[in-house]
Amino acid sequence: MSFLSDPVVQTSLLPLLTALVAAGVLGLVGGGDRGKRLAGGGAALAFLVTYAVILGWPAFPPQGAMAKTGWSLAAGLVLALVIDAKRPLDRLGLILMAAWLAASALWIFAPVLKAPGGTDLLRFALWAMAAVLILRRLASRGLDPAPAALMGLHLSIALGAVALIGASASIGQLGLAGAATLGGFLLANWPKARHQPGAGLLLAAAGAPLLLALVLVQFGPARTPSWCLLAALPLLWADGVADRVGIANRALRIVALGFLAALPMAVAVGLAFLVSPDATSGY
Repeated sequence: MSFLSDPVVQTSLLPLLTALVAAGVLGLVGGGDRGKRLAGGGAALAFLVTYAVILGWPAFPPQGAMAKTGWSLAAGLVLALVIDAKRPLDRLGLILMAAWLAASALWIFAPVLKAPGGTDLLRFALWAMAAVLILRRLASRGLDPAPAALMGLHLSIALGAVALIGASASIGQLGLAGAATLGGFLLANWPKARHQPGAGLLLAAAGAPLLLALVLVQFGPARTPSWCLLAALPLLWADGVADRVGIANRALRIVALGFLAALPMAVAVGLAFLVSPDATSGY
């Protein structure tokens, strides 16, 4: 087995180091405030690199939901880098990213739309409501990129763990890899914030896990307790709780925020483990 074929490397070391390097390179190439915004795209770029290592890059036109997810994220990265190169992530940029996410979701969901059932439509509606909530919460975190990255990291861990409990190995690996890419970006911004949040960071923290969650919910194994992911959504308010604690030191505040965000994530994973009949025999 080669080094890059090791699943542990694919879901931890590779995405973390790739994100750390990519964020630094994009920040230097962009320069100034533009570079600080572009650096967030390093996490998204690292995710695509990891996707290609784990699954191989799909042919075009893509066949299947996971292949469409890869191409959708590649298009999203191009859009995000253009937005970040031109301006801070304002209302227009958020609308463009939301439009990309909606178009990607409909493309992935298209086979089901030919003969949708009531359960299919309910799943998609719940996913859409969660997507709106996540985008709005992560896009309004101010100039410090750490809160959005931390929340996206814990959402990705919840996604990866629930997918593995449900025996969906590819989504599980990619979910955990997505968390590692955000971890690499956070390392570049701790204890001091060196970058700014932008469309690229939003893509890595929200876009990637949301599209993977859609694939898991709609096309994953029937025994996957994907509804347990809803239990992780309260972590989106972890920063508000951290603000009330009143920790002045940024480095310590980020640690506290990570701990608070981990609680709903752990609830979601624990709930999935409890309700899954195959939890002890899977991964």
